[in-house]
Amino acid sequence: MLHVGSRRFQAFVLTAWAAGGLAVAVAHGVEITKTGGIAVVVNADNPFPRPLPISSLRALFLGDTRRLGGQKALPATTQDKEALATFYATILDTNESAFKSHWLKKVFSDGLQPPIQMQSSADLLDWVRRTPNAVAVVPARDALNKKGEPWPGLAVVLVIR
Repeated sequence: MLHVGSRRFQAFVLTAWAAGGLAVAVAHGVEITKTGGIAVVVNADNPFPRPLPISSLRALFLGDTRRLGGQKALPATTQDKEALATFYATILDTNESAFKSHWLKKVFSDGLQPPIQMQSSADLLDWVRRTPNAVAVVPARDALNKKGEPWPGLAVVLVIR
């Protein structure tokens, strides 16, 4: 398994990016395929660094921090099984079972709450639009409108295909 901070992971990311398998979305005109992959979206008005470093996302979604770029952040995910599996494997370097176990410990030992989970991407994207400090993981196919642009009020800060 590749660890996010390892040289092997960095080499994998660079190789995948060069081969077109990994796209980092920094601004407008992000291309997202209609199948597979995940996108990390934030409220368009928030001051989080862009692109968001993978290490920062990992720390946020594992409860090691509650801040991004000095600002409070609220992590959330979809319940889409395929998107979550991609997110766990690529960003968190874990799986669903280990993630749930990790958060069970965090809830009882630290009193923290796990990332919010919403059933539909539409509800999640609407929540991000209304929540200035939200950071959400959605299936890549749901992150952009039919014109290939982020939905109004949202910014796509990372895409992994």
